[in-house]
Formats: sequence, C-alpha cells, structure tokens
Amino acid sequence: MNFVMIEDGFLSLTECNTLIKKYKNKTNKKSLSQHVSYAECDTTGEDKLNKKSIKLINKYRKMYTSLEMTAERWGMKSYFFKHFPPGHSFSDWHCEHDLRYPNRILCCQVYLSDHNCGTEFYDPNETIMSKAGRAVVFPAFWTHIHRGQVCPDRKDRYLLANYGFLLNDS
Repeated sequence: MNFVMIEDGFLSLTECNTLIKKYKNKTNKKSLSQHVSYAECDTTGEDKLNKKSIKLINKYRKMYTSLEMTAERWGMKSYFFKHFPPGHSFSDWHCEHDLRYPNRILCCQVYLSDHNCGTEFYDPNETIMSKAGRAVVFPAFWTHIHRGQVCPDRKDRYLLANYGFLLNDS
C-alpha cells in the first residue's frame, strides 16, 4: 500500500499491557456513541513512548523524503489511548484530515492488543491486522480512507493514535 509503513515490535507485549493497565480506567466512557465508538485519554508524559515515536517518524521521513518538501513545518503531539469495548469500532469510512482537523497530515496508530480484525483501507481494499505492538503510519488524507473493524471475538480493543499536524507559527 502506498505511503504506509508497518513496524512490528514497535512496543513489546509488556509495554502494551502496562499502557492498557495504566490508561483503560481513565478513558471517558461518556464519549461512546454510534459514530465515535471508543473512549480515549491523552498520554502526555509518556517519555519512553514519545522517544520511540520520534524514531518511528524519522524512519518514515527517511522512507518518504517528499514529506519534507511541504511548505509548512509540521510535528507530532502525544498519543491518545483509545478503548473500543466489545462490539464497538470506528466503523464509518473516514480520513484523519477533515473540517474538524484541517492541520492533520499524518496518522500513527499503535495496536496494543491482538485481534481477529484491524484497520480496513478503502482503496486498495486491504486490511492491516491488529497485532499487539504493531505501529502503522500513513497519510491523513482522502487517499487513505479507512475504518476500524469490529472484533468478531467480542474482545476489548486498545490502541494508541497520534497525528502529524501543521505547526501554527502565529
């Protein structure tokens, strides 16, 4: 798939389980709805995770050097921890760059749990399976329309999401 980088082993199983244990009870369950079918919280302060993320994004930048030719400067924020209860997923086709988030240019997802499902991309019709510790980096634009799949085994799903965004100099 074009401009998609998959990094297995980005986090160890122990690191995944530690993050799940730390954040699963801090998510806002009130945010669950038909459209936004996950609860999330910010992971600001996870220095080890942020250092690993910098290495991951630098690897992506080296793979796709044209990313550095954008007119605007861009950077990454901290991850959001997301919890999808059994039967829930972000099942609507979407991209990460939209009217609410016009400055997003890149998406980084890290799966914290294994499942018999994953992130399905519209074009091409491919699915990246949820595997604990796997990181996936891809553009935030309409070129990478995707949706989450519901876990058929009715398990809780956990992931981290981070976004590359244009920096506002003002």
